[in-house]
Amino acid sequence: MFDLIGYGERAGSGLPKIFQNWREQLWRLPELREKFNPEQTLLLMRMMSLLPDAVMNSLESRFGSEFNELSQEQKLALATVSIEGSVTHARIKEMSDIHPHDLSKELKDLVSRRFLQSAGATRAMVYTFAGVPVVDTEGTVQSRLDAIPDQDKESPLHNGDTPLHKKFGPRYEAINQKVFSLLKGKKRTSPDLMRQAILIICENDFVSVEEIATMLSRSRDSVSVHYVSKMVKEGLLELRYPENISHPHQAYRSRK
Repeated sequence: MFDLIGYGERAGSGLPKIFQNWREQLWRLPELREKFNPEQTLLLMRMMSLLPDAVMNSLESRFGSEFNELSQEQKLALATVSIEGSVTHARIKEMSDIHPHDLSKELKDLVSRRFLQSAGATRAMVYTFAGVPVVDTEGTVQSRLDAIPDQDKESPLHNGDTPLHKKFGPRYEAINQKVFSLLKGKKRTSPDLMRQAILIICENDFVSVEEIATMLSRSRDSVSVHYVSKMVKEGLLELRYPENISHPHQAYRSRK
């Protein structure tokens, strides 16, 4: 790890060495973020593949066969939204050599096909999954999405015959609409709201963590660690396989 971040190198060589090594490992490039309260400049160094298998499987489950027809940059954009909650033109440029004009066309295509929704102007736009409010774990205000027109927020659904459509049948749209109505317009999605959304999703069926994460546009680990595990301990969710907590097909249902 110390070799990867250039520990002990001469002054001024650290950042270029970090970025070079992250590219060689095919990891998501480090991201510089500025915070104002308190005043901090953070360097986020994720030792994570650009296109992790778990994320790709989740996106394929969410969008169906249409996802496989997308370009590499479009898949990268969706994977970034899945992992980080949102993506920008600049963020994709940090991870790809695609020409800026071509990237703008790729992102515009994702919006027109309702994979993503956008807020902002030109290359300052912020992209998130269509119809899904941003879940901000740091508690900042969702001000960048306030400019999204209401017609772009009417439904959280992506049309298609996905595994989730098949699992829930005609109830899929009703479940998504309940969750969307619960989260819509919130400046910050609190843990309590997330728990309510999970209880709605698991109301009548045993649902896996992967399926819950897909419907909420969250990472599997986040849903499992911060919500599902705690809700099981609190008696809010029951296990499909209570005798084997780590069962590979474990799923959860809201307790009546």
